[in-house]
Formats: sequence, structure tokens, C-alpha cells
Amino acid sequence: MTEDRSGQREKAVYLLTMVVKSWTIGIINRAVQLLIITYFIG
Repeated sequence: MTEDRSGQREKAVYLLTMVVKSWTIGIINRAVQLLIITYFIG
């Protein structure tokens, strides 16, 4: 029983890490786009 719970926790942590990674990549991409746009406009 406890083994199954720990497995679920590992899966949840893994999913959370994936979400955080994708969010971070998305934010970085958006920041780079904004920098490029402001660079070309300015």
C-alpha cells in the first residue's frame, strides 16, 4: 500500500517538473521574442 503511494508521489513530482520546465521554456521564449521585437522597433 505504501509502495503504491510513493510511486504515485514520484509520478506527481515528475509531472510537476515537466510542467515547470515547459512554463520556464515558454516564458524564456516570450522574453526573447519581446527583446527581438523591441530591438527591431527601437
